[in-house]
Amino acid sequence: NTASSALDYPARLIQQGQFTNAITELEQARAQRPNDPDVLEMLGRAYYGSGQLDKAGFYLRRAMRMQRTGGEHAREYNAMLLDMSQQAQN
Repeated sequence: NTASSALDYPARLIQQGQFTNAITELEQARAQRPNDPDVLEMLGRAYYGSGQLDKAGFYLRRAMRMQRTGGEHAREYNAMLLDMSQQAQN
């Protein structure tokens, strides 16, 4: 579908470690789809990768609340949030 294919490019940027470019792309997507949990999740991942943990946590928590899914997504979110919490304590 078009919505998910629009996220293919920022997903590749994240995989390549180009977090700043991914954030730019994803912020544009968020402006068009502010309540899309897939956009918010990827934005959280990009901010996480860039070391902006406060923003990462904000977007990951929003995505998690919107999706309300368990399984692998919830474990990944929780692992990132736990890592952010531990980094904040150091």
